[in-house]
Amino acid sequence: MTESSSASLFLALKPPADVRSKILAVAHQYAVDGRLHQPQDLHLTLVFLGMSDTQTVTCYKKTIGKLSAMCFTLNLDVMDFWSKPAIQWCGPSKPPDALQQLHHGLNRRLVKCGFQPESRAYRPHVTLRRKVRSFQSVRLQQPIEWRVEHFHLFATSRAAGSRYHLLESWQLSA
Repeated sequence: MTESSSASLFLALKPPADVRSKILAVAHQYAVDGRLHQPQDLHLTLVFLGMSDTQTVTCYKKTIGKLSAMCFTLNLDVMDFWSKPAIQWCGPSKPPDALQQLHHGLNRRLVKCGFQPESRAYRPHVTLRRKVRSFQSVRLQQPIEWRVEHFHLFATSRAAGSRYHLLESWQLSA
């Protein structure tokens, strides 16, 4: 990003290759209409930041760098569908407390940079497909276990092959 540019940003968890493979296997097992996400773009959004200029991004990075949060295990055990955004998704039936604390901690800290947290409830999920017409909710027999040790700042991008560009990563405490 240049000094005068702006980009749409979000904080997210990015599944490691082995977890991403399991997520894609489940997505193929429960294939429906719609457009499958690019494998490298699979993520679980923590906070959508929206359009941000360079000065705001600098503030976000400095503020986020001071956050202390613990590693946790995420069990993706539900596949479902939301009609309004028309997406098929995979997520936890019960998000772990550590995930909720990370989400709330980020929102609280980012306010210092002028960020306005969303008022709607946080519903963690990994989007699998877009433009889906319908899908019946499924409880996965074998939940996908994901040990979360990092979170990341991404910018939307028009780069070939991926829509998201990694800007920064942070380690969670063991």
